[in-house]
Amino acid sequence: MKILDATSGFRVFLKNRVPRDLVCVDIRASVKPDIVADDRFLPFRNDVFGAVYFDPPHKHGYGGFHKERYSGFGSYNNMRALFLRLFLRGSREFTRVLADNGIFVTKLTKVTQFQGDGSNSRHHYSILEAQMDSRFVEYAQAAGLRLVARNERSSEGMSRTARVVWLTFKKS
Repeated sequence: MKILDATSGFRVFLKNRVPRDLVCVDIRASVKPDIVADDRFLPFRNDVFGAVYFDPPHKHGYGGFHKERYSGFGSYNNMRALFLRLFLRGSREFTRVLADNGIFVTKLTKVTQFQGDGSNSRHHYSILEAQMDSRFVEYAQAAGLRLVARNERSSEGMSRTARVVWLTFKKS
């Protein structure tokens, strides 16, 4: 089964377990993906992947790659809108390249970093807010995917806490 890692970055998703049929895509040539491409315009035929993994881009604050690539958004609220638009268009592409009965998995992360005694917290990097996962589900369903599982996990360590939501869909 061919697997698409649509936002491979530095290939952290599978760590050292790299399936033979994994295709890594990223918009940044600097991370050395198999194919440099924008998720909103994937260079693949229809129905070619048995699974697609999408870990939306997130970074400490609004700067670096995001500011360079998506200049003009300027604020955190605009970045959230950017991620939603990226997923709206991307989910249509993921559905297009996903074979019938294929699986689509996305990971949403919210990390809060505590300052001082923990009573003063700020979002360190985040795209997951109260309604973000429901918006992702809505967009995926509009693209022709059916939600089959939602798993949530929280972890704490050092001076931060993380909440990770895994959404699994099936194309039918």
